[in-house]
Amino acid sequence: MTKPQDDHTARVIPDDAMSADAESMWNVRRAVGGMLIAIFLLAIFNSEGFTIYARDLPGNAFSDMVVAAADQWNELMTDLGLTSIAESIREAFLNLKETQW
Repeated sequence: MTKPQDDHTARVIPDDAMSADAESMWNVRRAVGGMLIAIFLLAIFNSEGFTIYARDLPGNAFSDMVVAAADQWNELMTDLGLTSIAESIREAFLNLKETQW
């Protein structure tokens, strides 16, 4: 017999079938999935942040390749107009911060 889980995910599981270890692994998978989505969104809409991060890496041959790749990625995202979204949001927050209440 199955019953809906009490949490907001509404998973259906067999009675007493999910052990603590299995539930922990499910939570880890959920967290990793969330982090991958966040990284994906940051890579698209805040590509300038990756260039800043890459330029702060210690200088060596590998970091030079990372900087070049980050610059190319940022240029592509800028050409597609995707970085303007992050700039608009950043500008809105700065305006809100400077607002006198």
